[in-house]
Amino acid sequence: ADPHLYESNAQNAAAISTADILIVNGLGYDDFVTKITASSHSGHRVELSAAKIVGAGNQDNPHIWYDLSKVQLVAAQIESALVVKDPAHSREYAKNLKVFEESLEPLVAATAKIKSEYAGAAVAYTERVPEYLLRNAGLRITTPAGFALAIEDGNDPSPGDTATMRTYITNHSIKVLLYNQQAITPVTQSL
Repeated sequence: ADPHLYESNAQNAAAISTADILIVNGLGYDDFVTKITASSHSGHRVELSAAKIVGAGNQDNPHIWYDLSKVQLVAAQIESALVVKDPAHSREYAKNLKVFEESLEPLVAATAKIKSEYAGAAVAYTERVPEYLLRNAGLRITTPAGFALAIEDGNDPSPGDTATMRTYITNHSIKVLLYNQQAITPVTQSL
């Protein structure tokens, strides 16, 4: 399912409204949480926004978890919040953070390898999900911004942007097309 279209149910709303620590992505990705928390004020709840932690602006790509260095910043803030709420388990939280960071090492290494072997290679995507990862890998994203945003928002891209994408594919101007199977439209299927 497309996570942009998610709507909370009563069970999830209750869990969110009673949470001690609430972690949100921000940047419009999980606006349903804001609606729930607006009606359930809690003086004890700590709210962490990944977008705020990494300093993302309103127009930035909301798929923050594809930027591995930023994911580590968010994870460290989560660990800190857990320690404040539950100091008795601080060693366990620190250990789990270390395990998580170590789990990212193969991804960081793969990204570095791609960068060393394919820096500047042209790639395209149907939606902005992998943007941060591709940029960190030194790849050149050629997708028209309007195309990716239209697909992400559930709209049809302009004919010009669609023609540009078709040209990239038919002329073999890109090395890779990354296709988000959670956002399938007739336009993306035709590509």
